[in-house]
Amino acid sequence: MIQRVQTIFLLAASALIITLLFTSVTIIESHGVTINLKPFVSGEGVHQSLNAVTGMLYYAIALALSALISFVTIFLYRRRDIQLRLCSINIIILLGIQVFTGYILYRSNAFVEQMNIAEAGFSAGISYSALNVFAAVAMILSYLAFRYILKDELLIKSLNRMR
Repeated sequence: MIQRVQTIFLLAASALIITLLFTSVTIIESHGVTINLKPFVSGEGVHQSLNAVTGMLYYAIALALSALISFVTIFLYRRRDIQLRLCSINIIILLGIQVFTGYILYRSNAFVEQMNIAEAGFSAGISYSALNVFAAVAMILSYLAFRYILKDELLIKSLNRMR
């Protein structure tokens, strides 16, 4: 199990996704108040309305599902066909996470613009986390794992034909 390179790829992808669960997607600063948009964090007032607008709960559920799929796939090393399917599903989920991250960044930027228009003469700042690319890296790692699992499957099939 651990000797296979796809195990390392899947473990790294799972670790990257778990890291995304506990980091901020974006940080908004206004009037001395800092709003961190994180998955699984509920707040009060403006923070709660911003979470509702951006749909952070769905983002968190998708991240948790993707991390779980990556981790479970490691232990299905005897069932390579299921591993291939789970890697494909995980790649699709990670692509959706990337699209959803773009949506969250767009909505938070629109929120800041509305705050700046409403508060004439006062500007709110927004900063994005560089860790948002972790989902793309995890998608690449899942693809590499998919390729190596497929390679193992084809090797096993060719050895069975030789018998």
